[in-house]
Amino acid sequence: MKHIAIYGRCSTSHQKTGLEGQIRAVRGYCESQGITNIQTYEDFGISGGKISRPELNRLIGEIKNNTVSAVYVYSISRLSRSLKDLLNLLQVFEEYDVHFESITASFNLNTPIGKALIAILGSLAEMERNIISQRTKRGLANCKAKGIRLGRPNSINVNLIKELRLQNFSYRKIASLANCSIGSVSSVLSDVQKKVG
Repeated sequence: MKHIAIYGRCSTSHQKTGLEGQIRAVRGYCESQGITNIQTYEDFGISGGKISRPELNRLIGEIKNNTVSAVYVYSISRLSRSLKDLLNLLQVFEEYDVHFESITASFNLNTPIGKALIAILGSLAEMERNIISQRTKRGLANCKAKGIRLGRPNSINVNLIKELRLQNFSYRKIASLANCSIGSVSSVLSDVQKKVG
């Protein structure tokens, strides 16, 4: 028998009451609509920028096993902050005929407006990918022009990290391009700030 899923997420350990509030509000909404057989999925202290989250992964697995008929969230941002990841999730819901609803945004995947929004989100996600790709290419070309060596370094490439940060790349993107951990990027940039200060 299929069940209804309520998904909630908070980014930091300081937001536990916020997560509880999300779940309580969505559960109250579902119960007011006569919806029963509810299971909750809660990712605690995990950023919406990460698509791999324990409870979200479990939810997607159950959707693909055809045991979930609907997913309710407090707001779309609880599901994902990445446009690309959000679109991919919505497409999974549509593919498996799962009703999706955000109770604060009045977003319902199964309405004509919901379907139109998916098309718009798809266009925006493609534009976002193109912009990121162009910025990455420009950033790498700029680094090469300055003689900064790219590729797998023997050790952390401090100059590359500093240069990419000056171009407003995120820590995650810098770590990917410099082939090091986000912690290493944070450490290098923290040392730079201390020297400046």
